[in-house]
Amino acid sequence: GASEEAMTELMMDAYLGSEHRDERFRDPHVSPIRVASQLPPSHIVCGTADGLLSQSKALRSTLEEAGVAHEYFEDEGMPHGYVQMEFLPPARAAIDRMIDFLRRTL
Repeated sequence: GASEEAMTELMMDAYLGSEHRDERFRDPHVSPIRVASQLPPSHIVCGTADGLLSQSKALRSTLEEAGVAHEYFEDEGMPHGYVQMEFLPPARAAIDRMIDFLRRTL
């Protein structure tokens, strides 16, 4: 919706600045989806209340198309950065999944 688009614009300006934003956005360090086929096995986690949910889904699709091994999780109702908020019940489970992924993958 419009609020998601406005939030995305706000985040992009905060992260990239408004000057040369389009050029910076093409940098694979900023937008790894641009080099998805070269990524290592990946673990994606996103809350369904996160304004970046559509970008997480797009990364998942791009990884699938590129044949890159990955795991994808959505936690219902969780906001952006919830994994850093261990007082939220899904955070610990998400952290445990990440640790398990790293143990299996590294």
